[in-house]
Amino acid sequence: IRNRLMEEANRSGISPTSDSIYQFLINRIRLNLHMVLCMSPIGNNFRNRLRQYPALINCTTIDWFLAWPKDALLEIGNKFLMNLNLITTIGGRDKL
Repeated sequence: IRNRLMEEANRSGISPTSDSIYQFLINRIRLNLHMVLCMSPIGNNFRNRLRQYPALINCTTIDWFLAWPKDALLEIGNKFLMNLNLITTIGGRDKL
């Protein structure tokens, strides 16, 4: 991992010291890490989590989704998985 980071850091003009490579990694994580949290807004659990972790409101984008029909969920899933190759070869045989 470190060697690959050093190559990419060099291409970006970063000096190859341990500290600069580490900072390069941290910056890339900050730019590229995305998380999805799914929680039900019904009940006290959601309210309690927001009180315990105020950054969930202050430092995130919240998208509220109401219930979707099953057909719509299947269509979205199919669209995003259509071009994804999920077959791998294990021991000479194709597996899903």
